[in-house]
Formats: sequence, structure tokens, C-alpha cells
Amino acid sequence: MLEGPNLQVQCQACHSLLEVEAALWKSILGFRNFAAELGIVPGKTRGSSLTSGEFKFLIRWGPEAPSCAACGAVLQADSVPSGAAGTLSCVCGSSIPTSAVPAWLTAVEPLALQVFGAPSGAIPTGETLKTDALRPVLFTCPQCGANLKVTGDAQRVLTCNYCDTDVYLPDALWRKLHPVRKRSSFWVRYAP
Repeated sequence: MLEGPNLQVQCQACHSLLEVEAALWKSILGFRNFAAELGIVPGKTRGSSLTSGEFKFLIRWGPEAPSCAACGAVLQADSVPSGAAGTLSCVCGSSIPTSAVPAWLTAVEPLALQVFGAPSGAIPTGETLKTDALRPVLFTCPQCGANLKVTGDAQRVLTCNYCDTDVYLPDALWRKLHPVRKRSSFWVRYAP
């Protein structure tokens, strides 16, 4: 899941970091060049897919203004000058982050000026985990029956401290400690 232009993304299943090459972002953002040919007008979007090696990207794109994640209202992106960092606020009280396009992206997509709705930093953070998900969970070793204290920073396969058996954490427990993030939209402003 890409939550903005980043060179690394964290896998939701195994939590490993995957590299997304800068040149691939040119292809991801390049769908905008087909808007006129496909009759995509402001406010309309289209779904497309892109495959690159082991990656498959499902992309919703089109010439639309940033919108509030909470209420869906269109936000006044023109009020933010290109290159500015901060937030774009909605009348409902919610806001989305905005920042300048990273230098590495400008190198492959020179007309890109501003990013809306993407968390800042190299690795997307996703939604904040609930407090319950951060508390340790007791799990019984299937080999010896010992109680294992499993925390959110545990690996998917952990070793029992008592019988030295590798234990694979079941999906329900793994998802309790690592809730699935929801997709969020981000927008890129381009020079005219």
C-alpha cells in the first residue's frame, strides 16, 4: 500500500521494507498523461493497474482536488503555496498533511510541485495502532504448553523460551497485534 511518494513501503503481511524505485514512480504518476485521451475530466477518476516485477499496483487516478478523509468535502488546495509544508484544513475540523515534492521525485517527475494527503517521512506510518493492540498477549506454545508473551514487535515466527520450538503465530493473533491499515488517498499538484 502506497500512502504517498516514498522509496520504501512496509509490507502489511510480514512488515518487511520493500524498495520502490524512483523510476517506477514516473510510471505510477504517468497515468495522468492519458486523461485527455480517455476523456477523464476534473472530478472523474479511473482505475488502472501497473505490474513491475513482484509488485502490482492498483491506482485510482484523475484530475481531482484533494478531499477531506473524514467528510469527503473538497479542500481548497490553491490556498497552499507550492513547496509549503503543513496541513490543509476542512470545515469539519479534520485536516490532511501537505508538503513539497521530495527531490528524488522531482528528478523523475519535474512538473510535480506539491503532495497532499501523504504522511511526511520516508516510510508511511499508516493509522495509529489502538492501545489494546500494543498490550502483550499470552499465547500457548503448541509443543510444550508454556505461556508465551507476544508483543507487537514480535516476529511472525518466534522461538519458545522453554522447548526451543519455532512457533508460527496464527492470523487472528497477528492481526490483533498488527491491525490492517485502510487505504488512504494522496494527491500530487503539477505545474500547468
